[in-house]
Amino acid sequence: MAEGRGGTAEGSQTPSGGGLDPRDASRILEVFHRTRTRLPPIHGVAARPNVRRLASLGRRGRGRRILNLAQVVVQAGEEAWAQVAPALEGDTESLRRLRALVDADLREARARKARGKGERGSPRCQGTPDERRRLRALLAGICHGRPWSHLVPDHLELRISRRMTRSLGSCRFRGEAVRITLSARLFAPGVEDILEETLRHELAHLLDGRTRPDGRSDHGATWRAWAIRVGARPERLCTPGDARRLAR
Repeated sequence: MAEGRGGTAEGSQTPSGGGLDPRDASRILEVFHRTRTRLPPIHGVAARPNVRRLASLGRRGRGRRILNLAQVVVQAGEEAWAQVAPALEGDTESLRRLRALVDADLREARARKARGKGERGSPRCQGTPDERRRLRALLAGICHGRPWSHLVPDHLELRISRRMTRSLGSCRFRGEAVRITLSARLFAPGVEDILEETLRHELAHLLDGRTRPDGRSDHGATWRAWAIRVGARPERLCTPGDARRLAR
């Protein structure tokens, strides 16, 4: 959420568009001005199909501020609207409440967006057919018979990137969609063990993100625990020896 600047002067309450019913816009404006303490007055509201940003302050014309709300926040009703201004002012408890109120609808919207991207065609994997088969077989072997294998989604997207030069792998979450990308450097002869280690590393991120309430994954304690369970080193970077072998 974007943070606004301070101000106390009242402004006119003119509803805005963005596919928003004028009556809802008027009610949202009223709730916003009733709950704000430091934010400047706004002159309109717009509903946006956002799935990453719940609310932000923008400008429309000279000196006229507008409140941009994700569609899921508009649909959530007055209880959610009352959390918007305090959350924009930095109140973490209000932000937590707002996220809790829209969480289910937000997950559904993210899933719809991810499905839409899949229908339009996902970014092209740059690996050869043999490399792609090898990667799939390696993942299947790591997951086979493990008690956590049901957490690996059937729609997991595996990519090989020839542009990935500053890291060996990544795991990205987009709603319910998950993508693991590995550097093509890992498919060179003689570094098979680093390929498997990197895949296990990213798989630990996947499992960590799918079992945390916030759906995120870093290199903290929960990720380290998953790394040990999947057989990866609980370390953030490859070893200097690995780096030298990849450089050659």
